[in-house]
Amino acid sequence: MPQLSSNPISRPEKPPAETSSAAVSATVRLEAHLLNPSPARAPSPADSDLTTQRVILVVDDDSEMRQYLKRCLMEPGATGVKVVEAADGEAALACAQREKIDLIISDITLPHLDGLALWRALKADARLHGVPVLLITGEGMPPSLPAGPGEVLEKPFNAATLLARVERLMALPS
Repeated sequence: MPQLSSNPISRPEKPPAETSSAAVSATVRLEAHLLNPSPARAPSPADSDLTTQRVILVVDDDSEMRQYLKRCLMEPGATGVKVVEAADGEAALACAQREKIDLIISDITLPHLDGLALWRALKADARLHGVPVLLITGEGMPPSLPAGPGEVLEKPFNAATLLARVERLMALPS
């Protein structure tokens, strides 16, 4: 008879001969579910439709940085979002006014309209004031931040840190 551990998500001890690969796979999926519960409803085909897909606007004048951020966000199992890009603050503001954007990730140092000015412009627009902003900086924390949903992420950072911030900001009520 298998012995049960006091840990609620540990597997019962079984001799290796009794454990099938299907049972191990099901146990691993169950443990993953217990550690990271899924949403209350099952995903529907409409969830993958671009009209319902969450949209992140990535803003940086460095194309390599935009591509790095896009790769992090588009990695399988990462965030399941659509990523659009802009190379400067003015283009980002125009894009946000034209499309439904759920989150903006922006470098702080940009041509034409810097990241802080972009954040302020978004907060001043009644249609965009609730869009969260994640500012990325390699120059330390800015002395003051505009009011509204948003955070600052200092370089260097890794993909896991970026994704954790993105998930937190996208979970905010709009």
